[in-house]
Formats: sequence, structure tokens, C-alpha cells
Amino acid sequence: MEIRHVNGLELRRAFLGADELGAADAYWKEVLASGRPSANPVFRSYIEGFSLALMEQAPWARSLLVVALGSRGRILRFEREGGAVAVPFPPNYGGSPVSREDVRAHLAEELGQGCRLEAADTVPLKLAAVWAGLARYGRNGICYAPGMGTSFRLMAFWTDAPAESLRGGLSDDSAAARPNGPVSRESLFLERCAGCSACVRACPTGAIPDDYGCVDAARCVSLYNEVEGGFPDWLPRSAHNSAIGCMTCQRCCPEAGADEFSAVVHFSAAELDALLAGARGPEADAAIARAVGSDKEDVVDSYRPVLSRNLRAFLDARAMA
Repeated sequence: MEIRHVNGLELRRAFLGADELGAADAYWKEVLASGRPSANPVFRSYIEGFSLALMEQAPWARSLLVVALGSRGRILRFEREGGAVAVPFPPNYGGSPVSREDVRAHLAEELGQGCRLEAADTVPLKLAAVWAGLARYGRNGICYAPGMGTSFRLMAFWTDAPAESLRGGLSDDSAAARPNGPVSRESLFLERCAGCSACVRACPTGAIPDDYGCVDAARCVSLYNEVEGGFPDWLPRSAHNSAIGCMTCQRCCPEAGADEFSAVVHFSAAELDALLAGARGPEADAAIARAVGSDKEDVVDSYRPVLSRNLRAFLDARAMA
């Protein structure tokens, strides 16, 4: 496989043609109709209107380019009385040194002039990546790519170039077999999952089924700590393990990447106090920007209440250990 990078981050891409998209969309709609995905309204709002049907999403397009862009988490190291505390900030949250427009520009240069290329905002990205052979599902519902673990961000772009011509002119980074004909749900998962249930056992809320079903999003820690509001009473206080999201099912996974966290960001005790207070101000806003990797005002504003609550919950869980 050719290794390519954009601003230092590894980029892999694969293509889905019209026939493949039709089969993937039929599978997607079958899953939605089965009742297996959670009916939780927050989760449903994330996937509302998603489709892989060309005529529904981009009638002008001939294929879909699916991209896996390398991403690494950070360790937030806070100095405090009694000793420093390290808080994981998982991959795929916060800012990235490579924007979606950067990726689109890179792909446009590869495709050449005259090729239309537009961001695909409402496609189920994980299914598209699995169908394209870039990744496979784990039992925990997270996508794993060979050599990257879960440390990547997914993007997709519609293009008017047919997949056949793209594969003829560009290398395809798909490392797993593409579904061909009728598929079983098991075939979309890592082969290793057949003999492993580490994430099922490790999940603190029992959100991961012991078959190849859908994760119960309504019981997933991440669903509640990604948005504002209080935590449900049934959520164990000891379950909080990250500044956002949850790393429990990934830490125990033998397919996880070796370098999920590549940087340590240092904070003073005063900065920790400012983050915990959740107040606006130059010091607090600068600390949030460093923690999430973005100084965009809307990003900082969205993380302010979430980080404040989650850091308190993390420290509470750590005190219980």
C-alpha cells in the first residue's frame, strides 16, 4: 500500500461505485428497519437522514470517495496539589491540523482538473469505510483499520468520476475484502472478534452486546459526556475515564493501535481550576483551546460546559479508585 500524508497525517482512500453504493444503502436501510439501533433521540439525531443512495444524496455523482485520515489523542496533564493527574483526550475529538477542505484539495489535485468533488455530509461514514474495505467493525461498534487501530477520522466526498476509472488511475487503499453480493453482519466485523469478547466484558454499562448486534447507544458513556446536561443516575461514577468519550472498550482491544496518544499537553493548577469552573475568560478559553486542539470560538464555546463537567467526573472517579 502506498503511504501518503497530508500535513504529516496519514491518509488512505478507497472508492465505492454506483452498484456498491446501492448494495450498501440497502443494507443500511435494512439495519435501520430492524429495530437494532438505539431509539435514543440524541443518537437518532446523529444519523437522521443518512443514506448511501446516489439519487437521494447527489444525483450528479458517479461514485463516493471514502477517506481515513490519521488522528492521535492527547494526554492532558494537570498539575495539582498532591501530584499531577493525566486525563486522556481520545482521538477523533477536537481539532485537527488537517481540515476537510485540506483533504478535498488534496484529492482534487490527485483526480485532476474538471473532476467535481463535494463533501458528503449525510452518509453513514463507518459503514461506507467498511464497505469500501478501509476498515472493519469491532464488537464495540468502532471502526478499525489495519495499522491505524481506531486512530483516524472518516470523511467522504461525492465525485462525478466513475469508480472504475478512479481505480484505473489511482491506487486504492482498501485492505479488507469488499462485500460482494448478499452479506452477513458477521462478515463486516474483524475476524478476531469471533473469538474475543474483551470489550463486552469491559464495558462498564453493558452497552456492547455479546453477538454482532448494534451497541446500545442509550447505555454508552460517550452519548452522555459528548453533550451538555447531567449524567443519568444509573451511570456508574467510576465509569468516567476520559476528558470526553470513553476509552474502556478500546484500551482492552487487541486490535487497538500502539500509539493512540502521541502528545502530552501540560496545564497548571490554575488552568485546571479555570476549566473546572466552566467560566468564560481569556485564561479558561486559552486552556480549552489547548486541550481540544482548536481555538475556534464555536469549538471553545461548545466544549466549555462539557469539559468542566467531565473533568469533575474524571477526578471524582479517580478519587474512588
